[in-house]
Amino acid sequence: MRHLCLQDICTEAAVKVGISPVALDFFTLVTEDGKGFLNPNKVLSESECSQVYYFKLCIKACHGMEIKDFDKEAFEYYFHQVCLI
Repeated sequence: MRHLCLQDICTEAAVKVGISPVALDFFTLVTEDGKGFLNPNKVLSESECSQVYYFKLCIKACHGMEIKDFDKEAFEYYFHQVCLI
């Protein structure tokens, strides 16, 4: 049975989009419907691994500008998410 740590998945996603480790705590996976933010400490079961998730910002929007101070790439990624809404 395959289990994946959500933190490892988020780290891999961050690397792929150029977000530095210092800003990683601002992001997590979200369910496909956008309503369920997953706890970064969660371990996904095999059935959960086959579901679709999105790598999204997991902090309140009013704090989004603070990301720019930590990581410009993370801010750009956040900005493009907001533009798609």
